[in-house]
Amino acid sequence: IQRLLHRKTDGPNVMLQRVRTAAQEFTMVDIFDYVVFNEEDQLDKALDDIMAIVTAERLRVSQPVTEL
Repeated sequence: IQRLLHRKTDGPNVMLQRVRTAAQEFTMVDIFDYVVFNEEDQLDKALDDIMAIVTAERLRVSQPVTEL
């Protein structure tokens, strides 16, 4: 929350919605295969994590069937 406050790019309603969305996503973390955190001043790390996930999935021996 402090990071959002310091950015000063979103109004109070937008920040509240972002926090609510994040809280909801955390309650469902067990349904995801990966979690990537975009921490303050560490965008390169988040991108590296995402690229590692893409590489791991591309190299997977058996591809999971995805249903929408």
